[in-house]
Amino acid sequence: MTTLTDEIKTFIVRSLARYETPSEVAEAVYATFDLKVSRQQVHRYDPDCAEPPASRWRDLHAAARQAYLREVADIGVAHKAVRLRLLDRMTRQALANHYPLHAACFLEQAAKECGGMYNRRRSVAVDDDRSET
Repeated sequence: MTTLTDEIKTFIVRSLARYETPSEVAEAVYATFDLKVSRQQVHRYDPDCAEPPASRWRDLHAAARQAYLREVADIGVAHKAVRLRLLDRMTRQALANHYPLHAACFLEQAAKECGGMYNRRRSVAVDDDRSET
């Protein structure tokens, strides 16, 4: 297992707090620090794993998550950030690869996401026609 510096650990914890998967974080660590780490090693810094990390990393994760959610709320996306970020990434990739029809589909899906199209709406009808005898 590779020994990680505090700078790399901080990078990992902040990335996980932004809802990135351990695989994505491992790739980002390699791209940023030119250091190969496994996704299992990255997962060890997730507070929800079986053996949570030290309290300083849990505190950093909580603070980074709150900052991320505040940032997302400031741009009006609220908690749909994970899906919208992915759609944004897919749209950019489609446009870069000259697939405007695919990009249009991703944009349409993002518009539906923002418009509440995928929220479950239930109307509850209460039949209070009890007859008392």
